[in-house]
Amino acid sequence: MQVVNFVNTEVGKFLKNPDNYNKYIAKKLPLRKRYGKIQRKVIWENLTESIRFDQQLGNKKIKKLEYLVNNINEKKVFEKITANEFLRCCEICYEANNYFKNTKTKMSPLEKYKSMADLRHGGLLDIDPDSPKEFAKWYKSGIWSGSHPWEICRGGNSTHITLQVTNDTDGWKLSLAGLYRQVETINMALALFEQAIPFVFRNKVEMLNMAKGIDYLGVVPENVVPKYCHGKFPKEDNIIDFINPSYDNELSKIIEKSVFWYPLKKIFKRND
Repeated sequence: MQVVNFVNTEVGKFLKNPDNYNKYIAKKLPLRKRYGKIQRKVIWENLTESIRFDQQLGNKKIKKLEYLVNNINEKKVFEKITANEFLRCCEICYEANNYFKNTKTKMSPLEKYKSMADLRHGGLLDIDPDSPKEFAKWYKSGIWSGSHPWEICRGGNSTHITLQVTNDTDGWKLSLAGLYRQVETINMALALFEQAIPFVFRNKVEMLNMAKGIDYLGVVPENVVPKYCHGKFPKEDNIIDFINPSYDNELSKIIEKSVFWYPLKKIFKRND
């Protein structure tokens, strides 16, 4: 009953003067209940323990990445491709991250793929590995639909890495994507680029900004899980990573000093 009375009181205040009520909410709503944004670099520079992509990659790689972003020709294609050629491209990606540096025995590209990939390959590993005709037939049959042949590093919905093969009138293309495994994916992109492998680098500008720490993190309220919150932020801000500082005192202090808080959406009185 107490809750009902409180709600009725608040609704009454709003109906009496919507403008004043909106001003009241904007002034009184606690920061922990608001949405905001903060530059990644600010977190890096002020948080005692933070995962810094710039330090993991190093200045040399970041400069190479910047060159890649500005110079990659994503219109280049393979005229034809085989399963083995695809696996060789996977191997380049694996070696870029030294996944097998402690392996004593030499592994083939196929063995490396089997070790790292999702393995719901949809028949990719059952065709003649050196036949471009069989690869094309397998691809165009769609038998692999619903499988994960391109998930070259298995993970969850947002934590896997894909090297997807696509085909159009121009030829065969590879597309590399791994937005939430930033350092690994950037290493892969640099390795493919250095070996002149034609590929499309998905979210390349976003990846560069993340590596340099100049992108923005979305700050979410205390009751919101910082995952898949894209729709809560303006599209033009292109925010793809989120944090919830509510349970970290050090992070909360950094946020309070440097965050940009988004204006609250106004509550409007319905006109019948």
